[in-house]
Amino acid sequence: MASFHYFLSLALVAVVAQGFPEPHLRQRRNDFSNLDKQNGNKYIDEVMDKVKKHIEAENLNPYVTSDYSFINVHVNGEVHGFLNIEREGNATIYYNPIFKTVIAVESRFVIKNLTTKVNWRMNLPIKPIVSNASATVDEMHVKLQLRKNVEYNHLEVTDYEVVKVGHIKTEVHTPVPIPGYDYVLTMVSDASINLVKNVANKVFRGPYKVIVQKVLDTVDIPKIVE
Repeated sequence: MASFHYFLSLALVAVVAQGFPEPHLRQRRNDFSNLDKQNGNKYIDEVMDKVKKHIEAENLNPYVTSDYSFINVHVNGEVHGFLNIEREGNATIYYNPIFKTVIAVESRFVIKNLTTKVNWRMNLPIKPIVSNASATVDEMHVKLQLRKNVEYNHLEVTDYEVVKVGHIKTEVHTPVPIPGYDYVLTMVSDASINLVKNVANKVFRGPYKVIVQKVLDTVDIPKIVE
């Protein structure tokens, strides 16, 4: 039974990890060398404060990554900590020096202690087996880029993605001893790096990107200070 549970653990981690492939986005090459720059901290902080309120209002923290059953196994996955996002360094507003119009805004963020949790339950005739695994990232670094849509005269999200994942601590809890537990933990840890990054990118490029855009549509384009 322990060996079976060992392979089930690995299989479930693999299934969840592969279930969230990193979306492919066309990378835009940006050259802002001919533009002037202005500090954008106040503008970005205002936007992100509103974004956090939307996330709470729409019950997206924690964010449910999976909740399904197959045969006699039920799997549930959640990500906790997206509200722990804070600006990292200074945000930058790029603008046309002649017409004094905003062209783009860029900012970096860091999220502390983002945790992905996966729980599974296998219903057996004698006794159900309930186990879980978690992966906590001490720091995750995120990039946000906004570009001006000239036609509609507002800013649009063109890039919102994870650029760096820090140290990950993984834990696996099982009701029965697993042969080669250290080996299992190592495999889970290796899988967690891609799992956490892919899940985070899926969220940033999906529902959270939509929320940021909603906020941008209600916030005025920043003014250029002479």
